[in-house]
Amino acid sequence: MRRMRVGVHRTVLVVDMEEFGQGWRTTPRQVAVREGLDRALRRAFDDAGLPWVDCRVEDRGDGAGPRRGEGNVRDRLDLLP
Repeated sequence: MRRMRVGVHRTVLVVDMEEFGQGWRTTPRQVAVREGLDRALRRAFDDAGLPWVDCRVEDRGDGAGPRRGEGNVRDRLDLLP
């Protein structure tokens, strides 16, 4: 007998930094921009009542893909600045 898999809701947000790999963006600038993005995402999620520590984040170097676990948090995404 086959087990039925039950669908679950997961919230996914993807962000990307424009022109991150362009030659004029030196390594120190890339690091600074990356750190700024990380701080902004952490604060936005925490301020919206979506604790960053509860997210699984896929670091893409020039962006990030934070994912929330199971549950319905769609109504809180509009709280992100």
